[in-house]
Amino acid sequence: MTTMTAGAVGAVSLGGRRVYAYIVHEKMHGAGQRWRVRVSLDDYESVGLHPFSWVRVGLHGGREAVLYFAGVDEEPPAVWLDLCSCEPW
Repeated sequence: MTTMTAGAVGAVSLGGRRVYAYIVHEKMHGAGQRWRVRVSLDDYESVGLHPFSWVRVGLHGGREAVLYFAGVDEEPPAVWLDLCSCEPW
């Protein structure tokens, strides 16, 4: 079961670089939390993230976390990043 919260727009830090993003936060039953983050394709390429790795992310309110980058869905001119606090295995 997944509980989705409303999306938010704002600046986030991905791998140490601030980008403007649309963020959807989901709470997954018994498996942690998930963030779907939509950024421009240009921002994604300039940050240099690689799927299936751990990424330092600065979220709203100054919170910072290390999240698992589970994958990316490219929908030019933007991409959706799947980030989660759960274990990848």
